[in-house]
Amino acid sequence: MEERRLILAFALSFAVLLGFRMWTNSRYPQLAEAPAQSTPAGSPRASASVSATTPSASPAMAAATPTPEAPTAPIVMGEEHRVELVFKDTEIAFSSRGARLLSWKLLDYKDQRGKPVEAHPGGNPVPGPLDLVTGRPDLDARIREAQFRSAETTVGGEKGTRFDFSDGTLEVTKTIEAIKGGRAFRIDARVREKGVVVPAQVYWGPGFGQPSEDERSLRGYLPPEVVEIDEAGAEVRVPPSGLAAPRNMRARLVGVENKYFAAIMTRENGATIEAQASAIVEGKESHVQLLVPLPIALTVGAKDYDRLQALGMGVEKIVPVGSWLGPIVVPLTRALRAVNARVGNYGVAIILLTIGIGIALAPLRHYAILSSAKMAKVGPQIRAVQERYKRLSLTDPKRQLMQQEIAEVYEKNGIDMVRQTAAGCLPTLLTMPFLFAFYRMLDISVDLKGAPFFWIPDLSLKDPLFITPLLSGLSMIAMQRLMPAPAVDPAQQRMMMLMPIIFSGMFAWAPAGLNLYWFVSNLVAMAQQALAMYFAPHLFPKAKATP
Repeated sequence: MEERRLILAFALSFAVLLGFRMWTNSRYPQLAEAPAQSTPAGSPRASASVSATTPSASPAMAAATPTPEAPTAPIVMGEEHRVELVFKDTEIAFSSRGARLLSWKLLDYKDQRGKPVEAHPGGNPVPGPLDLVTGRPDLDARIREAQFRSAETTVGGEKGTRFDFSDGTLEVTKTIEAIKGGRAFRIDARVREKGVVVPAQVYWGPGFGQPSEDERSLRGYLPPEVVEIDEAGAEVRVPPSGLAAPRNMRARLVGVENKYFAAIMTRENGATIEAQASAIVEGKESHVQLLVPLPIALTVGAKDYDRLQALGMGVEKIVPVGSWLGPIVVPLTRALRAVNARVGNYGVAIILLTIGIGIALAPLRHYAILSSAKMAKVGPQIRAVQERYKRLSLTDPKRQLMQQEIAEVYEKNGIDMVRQTAAGCLPTLLTMPFLFAFYRMLDISVDLKGAPFFWIPDLSLKDPLFITPLLSGLSMIAMQRLMPAPAVDPAQQRMMMLMPIIFSGMFAWAPAGLNLYWFVSNLVAMAQQALAMYFAPHLFPKAKATP
């Protein structure tokens, strides 16, 4: 019966959504794992979380011409100390030894322990985020072990820090200056050896942040990957498996990202960046790393479209809202935040927004339900005609008689096939972009990171008690029971009975926010179906018409 087909179409739409997400997550072939890179002889090692060589110089770096300059006097420093930069939503810490990044905390977002999300990969990786790389392992090691002098700076009213080192032979200056009110940073450095300028690049890696085991177990989890917006403005994402060989890039911006956060490098003047991306391996895990020539503008934080767009640097393009879904996803995200601002809970906001969208789309869905019911009412007559002609081949001229009889059945029951098809299909097609957009919004929304809802500590992770996927499956069963029982073949009946179980299993390890949306969507659809059956009982003769 057509109602069952609507349920099937609705359920399959979620399968398409999940399949689409899994396809986009795996659009790069999983190449054979690259062999682990070895550390060159003589290169000192700290206690590193990832084994990797110091990356080689990129073509842009190799092309630079050293310039001789007069050497400066040595800088005498004391013990290693910590240097901190604190802003409204960011807390950054460096060590005076090597001017190395120790921590980059995003204060507005919490991990499962209730602590600020950390962009640094942890441990003491060599090289590590914001390390300088000259392409000479011996020189890079000297820079990492050097004791720098630090001094606070103020440029254009924005604070930063400057690191200086000199032993009379090697001279290094490294500056980190806030721009855009501390939401982005200008990174620059200068390296000279015996008065000769040595081209240097800045490094980011290995990977991004410190994913928890719950995040790794999430359905669709992907390790950090390289993202770029190329010169044509196209969005390109490359996982570690796509970097078996180093990738030289000419792009408007490049970065390393995970699902919700990213470190993005660009030029303040919008010029093209020539960068190099590669992969490194530690055991069974692969990581990505970037080398970018200086100076660069660095943005580290959430992949929040509005926040990134406000920077005016074009970095919002890395947020995967989708080219044709974006005009719907972005307003939906703003609507979700607006509702949350009033109710104070993102779980409740998802429920209210889902109901609101269901009400807004109710007229279109109502037409689709009634159209389907009208077609289902004449279903037995159509099947009787088809049964009489089922032995004929598709090329038999007598099949034209079958089509004539079917047309007479529709005419007798006052059904105009063209209008009826439009009334049934067009509303469904018009509502589908909103379903896809809502799904995409919840899938990428960083607002759900760490957002609790009753027994769920984090809506961006799976439901720890699996209550929401279970409720979603039960609501599908209730939808099936609400519909009139059509005469269907046993195979279709078994498929309809198994579908709630299959979908509950598929979504058990999906983010709890998505499961909550699916469950509430089912409730809204059930309510609308019940109302349609109540106000048009003549179209549902086998159903109990209750409000």
